[in-house]
This record gives sequence, structure tokens and C-alpha cells, in this order.
Amino acid sequence: VREEKAKLAFFDALVRREVEKVQQQLAQNPTLCNVQLRHFGLKSPLHFMSERTRTASEWEDLSGRSTIFEHLFRARADPALRDASGRTPLHTICMWDGDVTLAKRLVQCRGDPSARAWRGAVAKLTPLELLQGRVGISPQLFDRGYQSRSTRKTQELQEYLRSLEVTPLRP
Repeated sequence: VREEKAKLAFFDALVRREVEKVQQQLAQNPTLCNVQLRHFGLKSPLHFMSERTRTASEWEDLSGRSTIFEHLFRARADPALRDASGRTPLHTICMWDGDVTLAKRLVQCRGDPSARAWRGAVAKLTPLELLQGRVGISPQLFDRGYQSRSTRKTQELQEYLRSLEVTPLRP
């Protein structure tokens, strides 16, 4: 029971972008950086940090986000962890706000830009395909947080992800 309470307190601090609490809890238990909660669709801390929060103000969200990302990476958070739909944190960034800086950091720490989700409205899509809008955007995606981004921000992230694509060798 104590362990579950610690996990929930950690996720609460993440969602509220409480940098000091996150740092303290990771110092006490570094394994929290890769905890996945079943009742939140197996999202990892990196998934939560890749989403825009609904509980912190926009300023709090933006100011604490990159700092918490760095604390998670120092604790060895795994950017390849997938949620229940097979989405990586990179998918989540592409679905939410398209933050290029955070996307680059995920890739630097072994995030896979070629990973394909395996279930739900984004099944079989890579982060780049999701960003390019190859999926018919349904009301369900908007209900789950998908939002349109500024053209400049979208183009910047698309260019970055395209630069990572590997062209298969032809025989």
C-alpha cells in the first residue's frame, strides 16, 4: 500500500509540475522514473510529461516541464516504454503540442522515432505520420488531447523527425 501511495504521489507531482517534489521523490526512489500505472493506460512518467497538463497553468506547465524531463533522464527514464496503445512519449509529444526541444531530448536518450503504435485511433502510425496528419482526425482524438499546432511549430518538428528517417538500401 505504501508503494502504491508513493507512485500516486509521484504522478500527482508530475501532473502539477512540482519540480522540487519530483526531484525529492526520485532521489528517494529512482525506480519511480519508469513506473507505469495500469489504471492510467500504462503511461510512464515521460508520457505524462509529454502531455500538456490540465492542472497547472500554462506558464507552470512550460516552466517545469523541461526541468522534470531532465530529472527523469538522470534517473534513467526509458523513452522507449510504451503505453497500453503502444505509443511512446514521442507519439505523445506529436499528439499534444509538438515541442521540438523535448522531442530532440527523447531521441537523444534512445527514443525511437520509427516506433509504430499498435492500438486505438493512432494504430500503425509513427510519430512523424501522426504529426503529418495521415490519420483522419476523429472527434475521439480531440477528446483525448490531440490539438492542432501552429504551422511553424509543426513544420519544425516534422523537419526534425524527417531528418531522422533512414532510407532502406535498395538491392
